[in-house]
Amino acid sequence: MVYSLLASRFHLLSWIVERLEALNTPREPTFRAWVTLRRREQHSHSFYQARVTLILVGHTFHAKGSSTMLDEAVATALETVAQAVHTMCTPQLTTT
Repeated sequence: MVYSLLASRFHLLSWIVERLEALNTPREPTFRAWVTLRRREQHSHSFYQARVTLILVGHTFHAKGSSTMLDEAVATALETVAQAVHTMCTPQLTTT
């Protein structure tokens, strides 16, 4: 049981690292990234909360995800920060 729990946590951490590395592009290099995982108890039920902070050149992105499943909370936070980075990196079309 303990081995299974450790293996699943290692898989989750590896997946987080892969997602963060995918956001690290030569055009917008990542200086720092923080991922905070918490289990919260509230009104007789528990849920997980994931917070991601990503610092790029001149930009800081924060995202939070919550779910009863840890991997879903992480996926939500990473997807939110990925969308913000993509929006920032996409060149704006100018109309003439």
